[in-house]
Amino acid sequence: MPQPSKRKSRTKPVAEVQQEKPRTTRQALVIGTNGTGKTTYLFKVVQAVKGFRRVLVVDFENAERVWQSFKEIDPADRSEMMAFQGIRRINWAQHDDATLRLLRNFYRNGILVFDDCRTYLKANLEDELHQLLIRRRQYMLDIFVVAHSFQDVPPKFFQFSTDIVLFRIARPIDDRKRMLANPTQVLAAHDRIQRLSQANPHYHEIIR
Repeated sequence: MPQPSKRKSRTKPVAEVQQEKPRTTRQALVIGTNGTGKTTYLFKVVQAVKGFRRVLVVDFENAERVWQSFKEIDPADRSEMMAFQGIRRINWAQHDDATLRLLRNFYRNGILVFDDCRTYLKANLEDELHQLLIRRRQYMLDIFVVAHSFQDVPPKFFQFSTDIVLFRIARPIDDRKRMLANPTQVLAAHDRIQRLSQANPHYHEIIR
């Protein structure tokens, strides 16, 4: 997959950031329409860090084939959640909305991936989500949020995001501009990506 171009306004690849010490926890929004390479990009990130960081992928009813090679665990199993090494996945549908509370109670010191988050992170979970996000430093969690458009990202995530990994999108940013910490930079990147992805559909940029 092609690497983001080396403009000074862009950050290092997120996988590199995870290896820096000392570091703060990060929350990256990975946004792009179908077929742009979001999941492939994220798969490479978790493979790169699995030797020294735990990774937990939240999926909904095994929707993404790429994650199915990893062992599924029950998020209510405290001992497994606290002790596993490598990469694991959980099925949100197993415990539905209680999953977020289980993550907050039992998962620490790792990477947490919310794949296709719009499928299961609804408005009624905003308070529980807020508690997880404000405590991510104490929990030592780096969080990746995967969505097809800016509108598909629950608003609470914009408040805490540190990075945006942006691919081509089909819907304009519009009403989400007011939620961005750096809207001018994001809009400029969006325009470049929409143009350059015509030749390379996997083109993306990392915006901080």
